[in-house]
Amino acid sequence: MQCPVYHNQGAESFLVVVHNPSVHTFERLVEVLLPTSNYTAQAWSREKMQFTDVRADIFEQQAWNKNGTKYLHYKIYIEASIPGDSVGIFKIDKVNEMKLTKPDVGDKNTKSEGPLLNVTGFTELGQVLFNYQNSD
Repeated sequence: MQCPVYHNQGAESFLVVVHNPSVHTFERLVEVLLPTSNYTAQAWSREKMQFTDVRADIFEQQAWNKNGTKYLHYKIYIEASIPGDSVGIFKIDKVNEMKLTKPDVGDKNTKSEGPLLNVTGFTELGQVLFNYQNSD
């Protein structure tokens, strides 16, 4: 959805209501566009009758206008399970500073295990814009 707080960026929190018109349970990610990355999410629990913490993550994406100016936009992805013909209510709270999770320093294994991530970005004309590979 479009950024629901763009014109009210000073608000400390806001609600997002997502309707599931299907008869099947919606078990996917809810995506909300945000003006900054300083937000957390909670979902309304029908069982507890209160907002509870949910798994959510914010992605920052850089983009360029046709005139070459760069801009950032942020999306929060919230793990959701919304019963059929029902609504999910999510509370998005503004926080002063996001706390980044630190990797576990107790693991002394320096050998990389698992696949490497390779990402290549292309322009609309098929030209390579960037290549990225995570370090091993």
